[in-house]
Amino acid sequence: MRRLIDKMMKTENQERCIAVGLFFLLIILLIPLLWIARYNVMSVDDYKYLNIARSGMQEGAGAILAQVRNAFDCWKTWQGQYFANWSIMTFLALWRQG
Repeated sequence: MRRLIDKMMKTENQERCIAVGLFFLLIILLIPLLWIARYNVMSVDDYKYLNIARSGMQEGAGAILAQVRNAFDCWKTWQGQYFANWSIMTFLALWRQG
């Protein structure tokens, strides 16, 4: 038992244990996300947000500014949904295609 404790006290063994533990934690977190993502299908709103981001980039004003304008318009009309719209549009602007 003393040899096992001496082995675990070495820094390299502790680093390996932490790395393996973090790897398995990441896998445990990613499996449900990948399983859910399998059923994620783009809807009309997603295409709208993509078009707003793309038109903002083409106009030269920037996707973020175009999305801020759209989020403000949504806030004026819906008031309860502006944060959700802002989050979705910002995510799509940051991860847009080419």
